Amino acid sequence: MKSRIVYALSFILLIVGCKSKIDFLPVQNTPYVPTSDLLISEISTAINTDANAGGKRNHYVELYNGTTDSIDLSDYAIGYQSVSDSSTLSLWDFSDPNNSLTLTGTLLNGSCYVVASAAADTSIINKSNFVWGTTSTLNANASKPLQLSGNSAIALLKKDATGTYIINGSKYRIIDVFGSPLVSRVNASFYGGATSARNNFNWTIAGEFDTRNRTFKRKGTVTTPNYDWNSGKGTDASNSEWLVSADKAWNYSNLSIPTIPPPTLPTLTTDSITQITDTTAFGGGNITDDGGYSVTVRGICWSITPNPDTSSNKTTNGNGSGSFTSNLTGLSANIIYYVRAYAINNVGIAYGEERQFRTTNISNSAIPSVSTDQITAITSSSATGGGNVINDGGQTVTARGICWSTSPNPDITSPTKTNDGTGTGVFVSNISGLTSNTTYYVRAYATNIIGTAYGVQEQFTTVIVNSDLLISEISTAINTDPNAASKRSHYVELFNGTASTIDLADYAIGYQAVSDSGTLSSWDFSNTANYIALSGNVTTGTCYVILSLASDLNIQHQFTWGTSSTLNADASKPLQLSGNSAIALLKKNPAGAYNLGGINYSIIDVFGSPLVTRVTATFYGGANSARNNFNWSIAGQNDTRNNTFKRKSTVINPTTDWNLSRGTDATNSQWIISGYRLWDYSNVGQPTP
Repeated sequence: MKSRIVYALSFILLIVGCKSKIDFLPVQNTPYVPTSDLLISEISTAINTDANAGGKRNHYVELYNGTTDSIDLSDYAIGYQSVSDSSTLSLWDFSDPNNSLTLTGTLLNGSCYVVASAAADTSIINKSNFVWGTTSTLNANASKPLQLSGNSAIALLKKDATGTYIINGSKYRIIDVFGSPLVSRVNASFYGGATSARNNFNWTIAGEFDTRNRTFKRKGTVTTPNYDWNSGKGTDASNSEWLVSADKAWNYSNLSIPTIPPPTLPTLTTDSITQITDTTAFGGGNITDDGGYSVTVRGICWSITPNPDTSSNKTTNGNGSGSFTSNLTGLSANIIYYVRAYAINNVGIAYGEERQFRTTNISNSAIPSVSTDQITAITSSSATGGGNVINDGGQTVTARGICWSTSPNPDITSPTKTNDGTGTGVFVSNISGLTSNTTYYVRAYATNIIGTAYGVQEQFTTVIVNSDLLISEISTAINTDPNAASKRSHYVELFNGTASTIDLADYAIGYQAVSDSGTLSSWDFSNTANYIALSGNVTTGTCYVILSLASDLNIQHQFTWGTSSTLNADASKPLQLSGNSAIALLKKNPAGAYNLGGINYSIIDVFGSPLVTRVTATFYGGANSARNNFNWSIAGQNDTRNNTFKRKSTVINPTTDWNLSRGTDATNSQWIISGYRLWDYSNVGQPTP
């Protein structure tokens, strides 16, 4: 029988069934049992047309070869016999040559052969192997093949020298039937079935009285053809050999297709070979499908030539499906071996894909040779490293990577290491989970069966994470710079050294010019021209530059501010930085002391301050200028009117203490000074190295 699926009828007991998808619920993993011979596996009857199939009466007979061999169909024939009423009994009679069909060809095991009525829909005919009978659906032709209206019997016959039926000169015997002229029918309309001018009687099947418009599928438990129609049709759904669709619920969905094919060889894979030594190795396999028969033996086989089989060296590792492991022993050193997993069921032996490996040669081997790459892409919490396995030492490198620690000479016992593949060659490693402003030691490693080798140690220090946005670079000028389009290039650079993107909408820049060297005053941003609220974002590790309109506009910047005038009369206007102009970086704060445009801010960082005394630059040898003769001393420098100031990279926190920030000498100042009139715009917009 072609179907090997167990079904549950929704309206009665659990029974094993055919392939129908109508009214039947499949239960998986029914064991396959071969049939003893060809048998009838599916029938469709109809006195009404099927609106879902071209308005046709789709009559057909399906045969199934569930044996383990191919069948020569020339040994078989189909017989057809229509009965005239519900009670008249008669013998089978194939004397009319129109009522029998001798078959031809070969039917492979696990395959179906379909004989369809010529009156069937093309979708049925296209699935058939042979079309038989009249194309007429007239009542007058209801007794002609292949009109199956519930009162038409089908016999499957097989050649037999002792047979009682002669068809085309050969003797046959009946081996299987659907319906029989020897068995009484019932009047379907008497039991509630609709009255039909075509046919009102049929055989009861599986306890169903009106079986004139049904699809019948042979149960999967039926493995032998049966010419006893009384036992075949049964008295209820439990003891019948047939599953019956609902009335007019024809189901042709898998006509000619066996639901469960006959057994095949198992399907399996071969595991990679591991734990290789001079004389042993470790392998295995996985049986993903037993092919329909239980796997009785499984294991791996190996040889020094390709395509090893069970006549070669092999292991035996139990039975059944699933994964298994195997130990290969008795190997020779430094030899290439070929390996395949195998599995045996009643059909035969199947093999997984071939693997190959070389045994080790430890006596002539050494640990690998590996070098450590320089550490790059250093951030506050990550870096990039790597190495190069130059030589494997004569054995396969099974692991490689880098290990790191805050102590010298880290090794693979450290939890902080990478595993970057196997074999020789260059590899790249990602170092993560680091702490800001910390020195780490790194070594590449490579491991083979002999041991682990390390490269030369490298060290690096993670980037300092700033606590907030800060002022990172300033340029002052009372003289024009001939190298910058003879401009006084004033700008303020801000740096985000934090670990996150900063929303500049929370910040503002304030500007305040002082009038002489000695007068002190508080910060004052009451003049709206002396501050600018910022906008946009600054990603971590990047800068934001605000450039004076009087500057060389080729200098990298994100925003321009202030007057383009360089007249002395405009020296107090933003963004004129002449050594006596203070810059404040402010941040929104509800409790802040400075109200800018209706929003309170606090100062978080400064360059210069009206609260700190200036010095007269000319008093210390600076050139006299009509524009400005005083400024703050910074890092011990007294004339700071024409300089570029870069914040030291060691500064991680903004500060409002200008005295602390400017310092008293180059060591304790937070600022690096370019030198008088040695303006340096080379890395404006780039973090200070």
